[in-house]
Amino acid sequence: ERLYRSGAGYVEFAEKNPHLFRLMFGPLMASEDEHEGLHLHCRECFAVLMDVISEGQAAGVFKSGNTEELAKLTWTMVHGIAHLAIDNQLKSEGYGGRYEMLRMLGHHLVEGLAPRHPSAD
Repeated sequence: ERLYRSGAGYVEFAEKNPHLFRLMFGPLMASEDEHEGLHLHCRECFAVLMDVISEGQAAGVFKSGNTEELAKLTWTMVHGIAHLAIDNQLKSEGYGGRYEMLRMLGHHLVEGLAPRHPSAD
């Protein structure tokens, strides 16, 4: 649930601030030497997602492994949904809307992140 809320907040921010969202992830921001304060803020936001993944791993909800790698994979998927949403590509009649897409992503993502248990065979 916390993972879903984080993703929903990310998409909501993008929808409310599409120009800022595009600026934040556009080519002007590619250099970390420039806009150091903004890059620091972005790293702090990513750390929140890392905490969500890490806590899920500690609770046995997510598989163990490289937390940063799992967080980056999660972020890229939610980031894609955010871009599709601000470009009006997730109309409710086509995909069930952005939050339904997030729910589907969350379900399949959590299933994929779940620890594997050996079969009882």
